Amino acid sequence: MASLGKRGDTYYVIWRDEQGLVRRRTTGCKDKDEAQKVLKVIEHELTLDSKDPYAKWRRVPLAQHAHDYRDFQLAKGTSPKQADQVHARVTRALDGAKITRPTEVSVAKLTGVIDAFRKQPQSPKRKAESYEPIGNQTKNFYVKALKQLTSWMHREGRLERDPLVHMPLWNVKIDRRHDRRSLTDDEFLLLEDAAENSTKSVEGMTGPERAFLYRTARTTGLRKSELGSLTPRSFFFDDPPRLIVEAAYSKHRESDTVFIHPDMAAEIQSRLVGLEPHQPLFPLLSQRKTADMMQVDLKAAGIPYQDESGRFADFHALQHTFVTKAWETKAAANVVMNLARHKDISTTLRYTHKDQQAQIRAINAMTPPKKKTD
Repeated sequence: MASLGKRGDTYYVIWRDEQGLVRRRTTGCKDKDEAQKVLKVIEHELTLDSKDPYAKWRRVPLAQHAHDYRDFQLAKGTSPKQADQVHARVTRALDGAKITRPTEVSVAKLTGVIDAFRKQPQSPKRKAESYEPIGNQTKNFYVKALKQLTSWMHREGRLERDPLVHMPLWNVKIDRRHDRRSLTDDEFLLLEDAAENSTKSVEGMTGPERAFLYRTARTTGLRKSELGSLTPRSFFFDDPPRLIVEAAYSKHRESDTVFIHPDMAAEIQSRLVGLEPHQPLFPLLSQRKTADMMQVDLKAAGIPYQDESGRFADFHALQHTFVTKAWETKAAANVVMNLARHKDISTTLRYTHKDQQAQIRAINAMTPPKKKTD
């Protein structure tokens, strides 16, 4: 089945796999007797592999499986940032649970470790225990990353069954750390004016640059990463004006066409003058803390960053504003859903923020039927 060969003064094992391909593995031994012992171990493994197709994969460290899965994600078009993020979450969870082999994967172990996670230390002067626990939504990100890995391993024939298929998610509704709200028209105008007239540079952006960024986010509904990906090649100013978000930057990893309001299209077109085709419209946006940027301009505008209900007006709130304004046009639900680029209407509904008075007006308009009187 297998035999010894020699290269230089070191022995190696040689055999043919099930496809007939020649395989070699060094024994690391210069002594033939020691090499014979390694040969017997490898022959035993090959015997097991012939009877159990999963045996060879069980011997591969999970770190290698995770690395292979990252390579798979990149090959299918996932952005390096996303692939690295999934890999980092998987690695942190497995290391925390001290799991190194596929046979050691356990829902109980991983759930316990993730539940104890705290935010990643940002300063060497602070102890990890001093950081606050991560929220349920973040815990779910870890769970989903792990389930992606084991599901892929099962599909690829590396696992006989998926050990995490029934791993539960945490209830996000009881632990909403950062609920957003939409901005009213008056609030947005105040924010825009505060930024436009600011003489202060925040996160490397001047006041007028920040105002333009806020307007673009509010009128397109694009996320930070999507805005940062825009270049002159992203835009088409014929009728109707539109932009293309490449799949690598889109949240659902599909190329998206986003229509632009004519007024906003005219401003964007003027901003693109002088830019090379590959130059970003918002340079280095991924490195800028847009939440901190918003807080500075909100404060200058006299708008609270967090309202009385505990909801935040951060940069992502501009997307909530976009969806809410789309809903107010009375467009059909599926149209609003497509504008928001959501996969289901329930997600879109979470992005709309209608006041109670609107609900009351709707109820009052629903006149109940009355019985006819003789």
